[in-house]
Amino acid sequence: MDGMDIIEIARAAHEANRRFCLGHGDPSQVPWDEAPYWQKSNYIKGVEMLRDHPDAGPGDLHRGWLAEKEATGWVYGLVKDAQAKTHPCMVAFEELPLEQQLKDHLFVGVVRALLGDVGDGEKVAQGVPRSDLENRFTYHPPKGDQPDRYECIRGMAWDVARYLEQECPASRELSLALTKLEEVVFWANAAIARNE
Repeated sequence: MDGMDIIEIARAAHEANRRFCLGHGDPSQVPWDEAPYWQKSNYIKGVEMLRDHPDAGPGDLHRGWLAEKEATGWVYGLVKDAQAKTHPCMVAFEELPLEQQLKDHLFVGVVRALLGDVGDGEKVAQGVPRSDLENRFTYHPPKGDQPDRYECIRGMAWDVARYLEQECPASRELSLALTKLEEVVFWANAAIARNE
């Protein structure tokens, strides 16, 4: 694999999620070098899953994580406790709090950007119903909490971009990763605007 390897991508995604958690008052995520083996393994498996399944999204990622946790004896609990193997995220993706869903979206965005996955533009363009064109080419003014959600996504991307510039050598790959991260923000915000 050119550019970053799986472990480097897992490390970057872990750091993005750790900073996101810190920004939401959750200090439970430790830096990668201090993280236990099982936690690093979860991140690596998440990267591999997204690499091997290009159409997978945050919900799929969570379902894979949930199945892995259940297989190793974890159960739902009000607090995350590695000794007791309890975790408050042992629920369906749709039942997760918004911050937890956004964390999975962030993970997917970072991994896709660093894998260089731009998607298949032709595949996306094929079969778009004519009735969808109006929705695609119409300005959608922000509603409700959308501006806050846009800002949250931009803030997470900014944290990831700063981390990448600190940890990765200046290179074409870094430039591409930052460009893809910009695309993640753009498309995530477009999805919020168009689908509500």
